[in-house]
Amino acid sequence: MCLKDTEHLCLLPCNKLLRCGIHRCEERCHLGHCPRCYNAGFEELTCHCGAQVIYPPIPCGTSPPVCDQPCSRMHDCFHPALHNCHNEEVCPPCPVLVSRMCMGGHRNCVNVPCHAKKVSCGSACGRLLTCGQHFCKRLCHEGVCLDNGVVCTSPCPLLRPCGHPCQSPCHPGDPCPTVVCRMKVKVICNCGRKSDMVPCLAGGESGAGFASLSSEDLAMCMRQLELGQPVDVEATLCAMRGDQSRLKCDEECAQWQRNRLLAAALNIDEANLSAMVSVVYSPFLQEKARREPEVTGKIEEEFRRLVEKVRKSGEKCSYSFPVMKKDHRQIIHELASYYNFRSLSYDTEPRRNVVVTASRDSLLPYPTLMAAVKNSEKPNSTA
Repeated sequence: MCLKDTEHLCLLPCNKLLRCGIHRCEERCHLGHCPRCYNAGFEELTCHCGAQVIYPPIPCGTSPPVCDQPCSRMHDCFHPALHNCHNEEVCPPCPVLVSRMCMGGHRNCVNVPCHAKKVSCGSACGRLLTCGQHFCKRLCHEGVCLDNGVVCTSPCPLLRPCGHPCQSPCHPGDPCPTVVCRMKVKVICNCGRKSDMVPCLAGGESGAGFASLSSEDLAMCMRQLELGQPVDVEATLCAMRGDQSRLKCDEECAQWQRNRLLAAALNIDEANLSAMVSVVYSPFLQEKARREPEVTGKIEEEFRRLVEKVRKSGEKCSYSFPVMKKDHRQIIHELASYYNFRSLSYDTEPRRNVVVTASRDSLLPYPTLMAAVKNSEKPNSTA
């Protein structure tokens, strides 16, 4: 191999391939790029259809002439060529719009380019799978729905003795596994006031439902407690005892039943009965009403106006409180539950505020918070 440097003279030919791609450099070994090819052709150079001709002598590496005549080659379709004569081996795809049946055989798709041989209509395939129970949910496609070695994993639709579907992964030819039913069912208390959704827990091996329920539901209760949310474990305890047909009535249920009987005896609407039932406010609200009576009084006044506005219009009404501190917003949120209001906080600190919404079910509690605090202070003032 020759060493190209300034102190060495090589007498061998360069022999590198020239840019024409056909001939090699005949110069002596040299540095830098090789010169252009000096060879020339003495045959006519034409385009593919022969309409354009370049006459000799023709420098080596000259491209065929550009032709503006329509392409005369044989094409896969019967449409006339919309492109000119070209030197490439493959013609451009045919752009003519045609109608073509989709790969799944659902319908004819219109305005499809002629060169698109495989067209998907975008609908669900819908063909019956090899399991014989489910249908293909893939978009319109070609070939088989499930590749070799791939099995259907859709939930089994067969019904259990409890009346709920199996929901286990598809198992064609095999009996449904004996696992606990996890479908949610609605349970109510005896008076019908309380309702909740609990797992069915029918079937399965003995004790499996208890273990599964205690681990999942109790973990959920712990997460809610960590987030500071109230937790009603009545449905969970009811399910763990195996009594899922009914919920246990609580004190509110007893009060609700007494209110119904009282409303029936007095021949009044149950919705107007709340004004006759004394409410007990939370210690937080009572303490705030004593320490900040001005703020609490203004909030209750806006609540009263909102209830009256709903009674006159018969439609939902909302009120947006101004920007407040966190403890003042908590007063609104807690007090809204006594009025059957819906309260939501918006924006971020320090511009966070509360919006309350009253509906036709919203009522004025008896007594109001400020009145309840004043009544609790009367014995002390007279002593």
